[in-house]
Amino acid sequence: MNTCFSLIKQVSGRAIIQVAASGENAIILFPGANHNIDQDFIRDTFNEIQFTGNDWIVIQNEISSMDFLLKESRKRGKMKKKIPTLFQVLL
Repeated sequence: MNTCFSLIKQVSGRAIIQVAASGENAIILFPGANHNIDQDFIRDTFNEIQFTGNDWIVIQNEISSMDFLLKESRKRGKMKKKIPTLFQVLL
């Protein structure tokens, strides 16, 4: 298995999840390295990968530029199956 990953030299972010007794919740985010993933970073990373045809792209939901990453994946033929409803709005 070939893998490609990138290391961003920045502190990770934090998430604080508050849940009320009623079940309502609120999430407070402090951005970190995940929010430094911009369109140039995605393009450069994709250009370094030698796609073979049976590739998988595994992504974390909490990154910035998610809409661009999904569109770029589809454009390069890497997103052929239907994606979860959460992301359909981004495409």
